[in-house]
Amino acid sequence: MTGAHINPAVTFAMAIKGDLPWKKVVPYWISQVVGAFLGAAIVYVDYYKAINAWNAAHHVASRGASGGLTTFSIFATFPAQYFHGNMFGPFLDQVIGTFFLVLFVLAIGDSRNTGVKSNMAPFMVGMAVAAIGMSFGVDAGYAINPARDFGPRLFTWLAGWGSNAFPGPGGYWWVPIIGPLVGGGIAPFIYKFFIGKTLDQLQKS
Repeated sequence: MTGAHINPAVTFAMAIKGDLPWKKVVPYWISQVVGAFLGAAIVYVDYYKAINAWNAAHHVASRGASGGLTTFSIFATFPAQYFHGNMFGPFLDQVIGTFFLVLFVLAIGDSRNTGVKSNMAPFMVGMAVAAIGMSFGVDAGYAINPARDFGPRLFTWLAGWGSNAFPGPGGYWWVPIIGPLVGGGIAPFIYKFFIGKTLDQLQKS
């Protein structure tokens, strides 16, 4: 069983927590990126005429041009313009957003906690993602998932979006990969220290 992991940061966190063998981490990551790449390819095949029509209407000669960033945003994320090439803000944004995502995933899936009834755990995780998007979606588009960003980014680079994909505005491409892994890697320790210990004490009392 894979646990339905679609996020490398969650996979990384589960390995740190001890719920997933480390030998499975890289195969999971590869599968996640391939899945996201294929998802982007499906979207492109379905919408390429609309994308080309928008580019033509707005006189965008090349997808790699600055105007092509608008259609690129269908597939992957990029930082808000007010960062002016400084990637610390978007990086911190991804660390915080993914930290909360993994924290929620750990709490929802913890059998010591009050369980989510009637197989509602996936719905609750989806609600957590939506809440994070509303709270942390402005600075960098809330990738909070390295595969969700890197797979489509790789596809768009191959499909002609050029520098909009790699290196991205201000060299952004690494931010939605490293940031979520850092945030996801911190979350298990915080959960164990502040929540896990309390749950253990409640079980013993």
